[in-house]
Amino acid sequence: MKNQDHFRFNFAVAAVGAALLVAVFFLFFGFKTVEGNEVGVKETWSGGVEVNSLPPKTFFNDTATTEIYTYPTSGRVFVMNDRSETDEDFAEGRRSDALQVNSKDNQKINFHIILTWRIDPAFVVNLHKSYRDNIEERLIRPEIVRAVGTRATVEEAISLYSGEKLNTLRK
Repeated sequence: MKNQDHFRFNFAVAAVGAALLVAVFFLFFGFKTVEGNEVGVKETWSGGVEVNSLPPKTFFNDTATTEIYTYPTSGRVFVMNDRSETDEDFAEGRRSDALQVNSKDNQKINFHIILTWRIDPAFVVNLHKSYRDNIEERLIRPEIVRAVGTRATVEEAISLYSGEKLNTLRK
């Protein structure tokens, strides 16, 4: 009878040890899935950002020293207008600030902008290095403001509301 109790005790200790080992393993190691419409960027504590992006699949990684960031590659919409949040559920961006610029003849012009965009997987590593947090506010919005502002300020207001100049500005 003593042998059987000793065996049970050893088995219980081994089971607790194995459970602790599994818990520690999953604490420091994990899995990250890059979905089919995403691309990943791997960043390590010691090596920095890897130069190649990660294709869609599940990756095993050391969570203590490695982070995998995912970016959607499907088309997205960025909006700058003065409508409420409920008007356009499909879009990201600012809904309370239509872009306002002065024309050549010093007239205020409001632009309501809807931009369709997507991340090119070939450039995702450079995007990650420069604009990891909030690409819309740090890259897209400033570029829209710059592009529209520099082109609209050299035109008269009447030509920006319709006609060829408006179509050129849209492009």
